[in-house]
Amino acid sequence: MSAVLTVYQRLALMSVQCNRVTDGRSLPGAIHHDFPADRWYEVDGSPDGLFLLLVDSASTAAFRNSVAVVVCRFIFDHGVAVSDLIDHAFVESRAMQSWVETTARRWPPAGRHSGWALQCGTYSLGNLNLLAASTLAVHERGNVGYLVHATATVLDGSADHADLLETVQTVNFVD
Repeated sequence: MSAVLTVYQRLALMSVQCNRVTDGRSLPGAIHHDFPADRWYEVDGSPDGLFLLLVDSASTAAFRNSVAVVVCRFIFDHGVAVSDLIDHAFVESRAMQSWVETTARRWPPAGRHSGWALQCGTYSLGNLNLLAASTLAVHERGNVGYLVHATATVLDGSADHADLLETVQTVNFVD
């Protein structure tokens, strides 16, 4: 079996330059989300290049339900189809041995939005059964692109799948 490229490795191959954004002040807009503040709280500081990390206050000590948001700014050459990155959105999770996909949707480019993908499924990590819901959205501004990748990971059974999908879809770049 050949190695699976992560969406970030694919992004690095198709761009001239690519960097993670960890300071919202450098964005020409803001990252918006509708995770309920009475349940999800923002962790101070952005560990490991994350733009935003939210933790569920109802989490158990064994596993902390979380939402990780990664934002990448990239520069691309004329003629590069930025929306092709969305074609790669599902590859990494589908390569996991225990992955059971429940939802996979892709939306085409529209306006300044260059494509969007939503995926949800379950997988095992040791003795834990986890539910993951992810969105990837690509935004173009001239020859500069922004990839917004949000993944909510919770103990399977600790959240309603439909509610988690609906909420993770609210993570968006607003300019």
